[in-house]
Amino acid sequence: MFGQDERTDELQVASRERLLTEIGVLQFALKSNDLEATKQELQATKQELQATKQELQATKQELLAACDAVYGSSAELGELRAQLNLAKDEVQRARDRNTLILDSATWKLGHLLMTPRRILLRVFNIPGK
Repeated sequence: MFGQDERTDELQVASRERLLTEIGVLQFALKSNDLEATKQELQATKQELQATKQELQATKQELLAACDAVYGSSAELGELRAQLNLAKDEVQRARDRNTLILDSATWKLGHLLMTPRRILLRVFNIPGK
């Protein structure tokens, strides 16, 4: 019995070694096939990477153009605000001048003397200045 167990063990070891060898051969063949597929995948990935780089570069250019436009708009906005402030100041000066004119004795006297003329023009519906 003891001898028979040794023989069974030897057969099992031999079978295991043969199976391991066959597995190794199959793995090598599989790796060879996978190598071609991997090369193709690598090439496709490189092309995708190149396309992505180009897309990124285009996006960077668009971003720079947008930044330039923002800076330009900001400068234009500042200029328009300055012009608005000048226009407001001019309007205020004109109002002040008009107030001075309307408060003057000359204007009040002229307005008082011309009141009857305006009433007559209005009553007779005569267009006048």
